[in-house]
Amino acid sequence: MKYITDEMVQSSISMPEAITVMRDCFTALGRCEATNLDRQRAESQGRYLSVMGGILHSQGVMAAKVYPTIRGQFNFVIPLFDSESGELLAVVEGNALTGLRTAAVTKVAIDALGGAGLTKLTLFGTGIQAYAHARACIPNSAIEQVEVVGLEHVDTFAARLQHEFNLPVTAAEAATAIASAGLVVTATRSTTPLFNGDHIQPGTLITAIGSSKPNCRELDDTALARSTVIGVEWASQTLREAGEFVMSEPAQWQSKVQELGALISRPLPPIQHEIRVYKSVGIGLEDVALAAYIYRKLMA
Repeated sequence: MKYITDEMVQSSISMPEAITVMRDCFTALGRCEATNLDRQRAESQGRYLSVMGGILHSQGVMAAKVYPTIRGQFNFVIPLFDSESGELLAVVEGNALTGLRTAAVTKVAIDALGGAGLTKLTLFGTGIQAYAHARACIPNSAIEQVEVVGLEHVDTFAARLQHEFNLPVTAAEAATAIASAGLVVTATRSTTPLFNGDHIQPGTLITAIGSSKPNCRELDDTALARSTVIGVEWASQTLREAGEFVMSEPAQWQSKVQELGALISRPLPPIQHEIRVYKSVGIGLEDVALAAYIYRKLMA
């Protein structure tokens, strides 16, 4: 059995590799070659224990991700098993892996939802996930400018992105940033919508990845109502967990929801005069796929 640390994860896989692994993962899910275990949560006195996972039949592996949530902080760990023998192959620290896989899946969704040609990126948030999404979305893309909207460290974060990616990066207010079309990534822990959906311009793709809690939402009812397609990783989990769906009327979105596995097999044409949405909560199969890839790479 191999123990794989966060540092080993970070040094063993690049963002382009992670994007490829996630695309293959959802291709397998769309073909019914994999099984996802929806997240389960136990709560006591404001502390949470969560479990999620899945089985990748074609790769002969299964895994679960287990983590506590205490005062808003997470600590992820992933035991990886051989699905034929039941042997414990590895225990993988999941903090670095989680940040990597979330952004990688977003990039897969952007491509499947016709957003690859968008030239402006607006990032809501200045934390770890916002930075990971910049790493996933900017390189080898059509992005020419970036705007950052946040509550703190906005100028420092913008300067970091500008230096790293050699693009103009500016701080912006939410209403101003959303007033022109482009790719929008919301990576916050907001419990209330970040902007008025009436202000979203046609030709915009919004990827909302901030929270998987039913009492949190980054998008309002209008954003869902105006969208033509809403991409999700796995409907049974997303519709139960995401506040955007839990706190809105199903009639506003029910007919628009498409799972990522299906979208990959039939990508949408480039976005032009409509609004599309991707809502992520993170599913366990993503962790299984990336943990298995890293394990095999380290054991090669």
